[in-house]
Amino acid sequence: LFNVSIPAKLPKLHVDKDKMTVTLVNLLGNAVKYTPDGGHVSFEIEWHDDQLEIHVVDSGIGIAQDEIAKIFDKFFRSNDPRVRDRTGSGLGLSIAQEIVRLHGGKLLVHSELDKGSKFTVILPVV
Repeated sequence: LFNVSIPAKLPKLHVDKDKMTVTLVNLLGNAVKYTPDGGHVSFEIEWHDDQLEIHVVDSGIGIAQDEIAKIFDKFFRSNDPRVRDRTGSGLGLSIAQEIVRLHGGKLLVHSELDKGSKFTVILPVV
């Protein structure tokens, strides 16, 4: 199940749309890749006065607490056996974080093993 929640009106952002697309494709792709059949993925946007928040939420396998600090490191791959069989270079989240940082924003994660993950991109509204 895929849910989308986007406000009817959004502010104009000064972003490199190709690079931001890379970020969102990576986050959504990971959410789908690590969510078992029957799970859900959501794409949500919230606009607060001075910032835009983009949330990618899934009910997937989640990330172990001891690995959360490492997931943005280049080439990091989880030790979870459910992840080892999935293709990936370990670069996607590192690249996504750098793209968001270059836009003056932050990429945050909250995750619980076997419950899912929530990645939040916070971008300044200029």
